[in-house]
Amino acid sequence: MAKEDNIKKLKIEWLKYKNLFEDTLIQLPSLPVVVDKMRDLFTENKRLGIIYITISERIEAIYGWQVFEEIYIDIVDHLKNLVKTDFPEHSQIATIAPKSGEIVILIPIKEDKDSNILELYYSTITDYLSNFLKNLEVFKAVQPVVRAGRHLLFYDPIARYERLIYQGLRTAAIDAWKREEDILGRRIQELEWIIKNNMLITMFQPIVKIDDFGIYGYEALSRARGAKEFFNTDILFDFVVSTNYLLEMERICRQNAVTNFEKPNHSTLFINISANAIYDPELYEDNFTHLIEVRGLSPEDVVFEITERMAIVDFKTFKKAAEKLKERGFQLAIDDVGAGYSSLHTISEIMPKYLKYDIALVKDIDKDLIKRSMLETLIPFVDKIGAYLIAEGIETKEEYEAIKEIGVPLGQGFLFAPPSEPPLIRKIENI
Repeated sequence: MAKEDNIKKLKIEWLKYKNLFEDTLIQLPSLPVVVDKMRDLFTENKRLGIIYITISERIEAIYGWQVFEEIYIDIVDHLKNLVKTDFPEHSQIATIAPKSGEIVILIPIKEDKDSNILELYYSTITDYLSNFLKNLEVFKAVQPVVRAGRHLLFYDPIARYERLIYQGLRTAAIDAWKREEDILGRRIQELEWIIKNNMLITMFQPIVKIDDFGIYGYEALSRARGAKEFFNTDILFDFVVSTNYLLEMERICRQNAVTNFEKPNHSTLFINISANAIYDPELYEDNFTHLIEVRGLSPEDVVFEITERMAIVDFKTFKKAAEKLKERGFQLAIDDVGAGYSSLHTISEIMPKYLKYDIALVKDIDKDLIKRSMLETLIPFVDKIGAYLIAEGIETKEEYEAIKEIGVPLGQGFLFAPPSEPPLIRKIENI
């Protein structure tokens, strides 16, 4: 019995030590293990490339540790293969410390090789990360998802080897943060250029009557023209929210929407605004109302669609602003109902005329009993408050049939028509 107890204690002690030297989550050794392995190679080659990679702590703060670790594992698995296939023999990949979310790649570089070769390896890593991250949903909300930096270390016979490595690692980490600052600077500069030169294209997507395909209205959508840093609209507007340029950007989007809208008879213009933009004094001035009237519109023809880009912090003040807009004749809609910040509290406070049901809850609604039941439950509530429900993101005939059967009056999606530049789509052919 005593022997078994001793074996058990030894196993426990072994696991403790093992967890210090290996990250079992990603199956990588910790840095001290690989540092020792690289000693002879560094002495022989005289140079060592260090690439530092870390995942943004904001992912965990916003989405939780499970999503963080899911992305972490996926990235590391691909990096392992990349190091194995595209990097010099004896290159090592390790974690700074178990569960740290920080990765280091040590690359032996011979003296006769061009010093710029580290840039080639660094580009291989960053190009992979860029392509991988484009497919991640979190990429839209968190920028950047990953930081990466590099440093070329030179052998110094009078310096202690381990300290050289850790000093080089700190330099690579500083490089990663500086690169992030450079990216931020470029994005701010491009955003200012977009706003100053009004480099926005306005597109319109029809909102369709479900029963007969008649066009009820149009949602105005903005796209950046010639942008290099913002390769899709979600990234652009998510970034704008984090800056002081939100009101300026939304003003341009509103003005463009009105200016480019040729009103068909009995149709409504839906314009997106964020929760903060509802306080923009321009909305309550006669100049904006005049701009609308010049285009043959009245305030009653315009629906301000409150998007979920940020939470409503002060409901009392928000409600007053919403009531002022309605007093001026404008109508309100809540976007992405069922997701994000679009809560029943928001609906009860501002009593919108339209509720736009979230695209994620419409997708595959013909196959998903829970999604169908959720929408069926919402119908009586919408009827009771005298609002109209719009199902967003209808892409298949089967989704359309399910939406129609449930009793949703209005719909929007690629099945009917994609967003397009003027002239407006005036007729939807039978699907």
